[in-house]
Amino acid sequence: MTTLYATLGVQPDATLDEIKRAYRRAAMKWHPDRNPGRED
Repeated sequence: MTTLYATLGVQPDATLDEIKRAYRRAAMKWHPDRNPGRED
């Protein structure tokens, strides 16, 4: 089972700022407006 930390690519002892940055990066990477046709 993968953890949320692994999904975001950060260490479990990451700071809040590092987690936020990784989340925003992932959100932009997978956002449907940036990836048309990949809504599946």
